[in-house]
Amino acid sequence: MLSSSRGFKWLVPAIALACAIICGTAARAEGPSFDCRKASLPAEKAICADPQLSAIDALVAKAFTGFEPAFGGDKRGISPELLAILADPGDKGPVELLTDGQGNEWLINRRNGFKYPVEDGIPIMLLEEGEKHKDDGLIAR
Repeated sequence: MLSSSRGFKWLVPAIALACAIICGTAARAEGPSFDCRKASLPAEKAICADPQLSAIDALVAKAFTGFEPAFGGDKRGISPELLAILADPGDKGPVELLTDGQGNEWLINRRNGFKYPVEDGIPIMLLEEGEKHKDDGLIAR
């Protein structure tokens, strides 16, 4: 199966690098902003492998924390405007928002049972994620 993340493995490092260049900030921070032992995406692995990308990631994360109140504090949900334009990456159909018993948000596809996690208001809409969290009980009959 062709990996949908393959074409985007450069995206996160490119955004982090562009932000550092635009902001004129030297990459001096300790980093990265996440646990490299849990890195699974190609972009995360690239950030963990490169000290400069790791430092840039930490700086971007630090800058972002200043904006958290504008997004509703620590727990940010998906906005209705974003939900209205999101589509399942596999069949391009609509998805709906579901909150589980632990308060975790998921975007679900009732046609195939795929569940995509939402982390800090950001949907992780990779086919691999949907397949990994698939729940046949969600399929509309």
